[in-house]
Amino acid sequence: MAGRGVDILLGGNPEGLAREKLRKQGIDITEATPEQWQAALEEAKAECKRDREIVVAAGGLYVIGTERHEARRIDNQLRGR
Repeated sequence: MAGRGVDILLGGNPEGLAREKLRKQGIDITEATPEQWQAALEEAKAECKRDREIVVAAGGLYVIGTERHEARRIDNQLRGR
């Protein structure tokens, strides 16, 4: 399960994907020009949007509990997801 305060983004994180795209191109994120960053970010946003649409069309996110927890509160939280 995700840590406290962490939202699950259906489709991905565009900023993280943009950073990864720049790294794969051999561009250090701290040295990227605003144009390089913007191009990578726009491409990543489009990719995340496509991926999100695929996930939503498939029914969204399913949470599967594999066993009961000793603390009833944890089981109730899982049921509420």
